[in-house]
Amino acid sequence: MLFRSRYPVWTLCCGIGLLVWSMWLYERYGAQTELLPVIEPARAVVLVRAVGDRSLAEQRALALEVEQIVRGYSAFSSIFTQIGEQTGAHLPGASTDGVVAALKVEFRPWHEHAPAESVLEDLEERLAALPGLDVEVQRIRSGPLGAKPVDIDIVA
Repeated sequence: MLFRSRYPVWTLCCGIGLLVWSMWLYERYGAQTELLPVIEPARAVVLVRAVGDRSLAEQRALALEVEQIVRGYSAFSSIFTQIGEQTGAHLPGASTDGVVAALKVEFRPWHEHAPAESVLEDLEERLAALPGLDVEVQRIRSGPLGAKPVDIDIVA
């Protein structure tokens, strides 16, 4: 054995005491700490849906109408517009049925704009007023809470 104590009972009692003391400290002073805080989204996706088959020119016109509204916000540093049929690989967790365009927006650094949630809520309200369009704004979360949940199946 590499380590052998001369006083095993004393060592065990000290170890248990240290464990109980650390739990008491966490209960007393640890309430203010948050293990995984919610991080403000750095990006968002605006999905533009329209009913019926539309030509590429009509899809472009609808996307540009939405893009003009999005450009009015100074909170975004870049806007990337994709027109036409969308694939699910670029839109995490989204249904792509009827989507004619997707606008991917990136926020400026957090200290240069209003909170992202208030900006996106205001954007949703303004886009909801567009006739004939169903516009959905999705927040793209990052960090440990932004990942998809993991399902593990254990089969005997």
